[in-house]
Formats: sequence, structure tokens, C-alpha cells
Amino acid sequence: MSSLLADLLFKDYRKGVLGLLLLHPQERYHVREIARLTGTVAGTLHKELKNQLEIKCNIARILIAP
Repeated sequence: MSSLLADLLFKDYRKGVLGLLLLHPQERYHVREIARLTGTVAGTLHKELKNQLEIKCNIARILIAP
């Protein structure tokens, strides 16, 4: 993905979190640790992760629905 496209699609903190999680898939992190490592506010990060989980669950329901 080009840098320009990434800049258009993702906010800076989202790019940092995605980079951390995608580059270290074997690691497990606490929300506060991710926030510290990416320079993100823990509350904002928690809300973002919750929203992403809801999106993932909705997509799974759509794919599984008969």
C-alpha cells in the first residue's frame, strides 16, 4: 500500500497500532502497553479496538448467515 493511500485511509495512531500488531503477530499486548508503544491515548485506543471488534463480528455474521 502506498504511503499516500495509507495516509488517506488511516489516522496516524491507527497506522502505528496496525504496524505494531501486524509486525508482531505472536505477541500479546495489554491496551495500555500498545498505547505506550505507539504514543496513543489508552482511552482512544480502547474505543478504536472495541469498534474494530464490532466490525469484525458484524462481518463474520454476514459471512456465516445462510
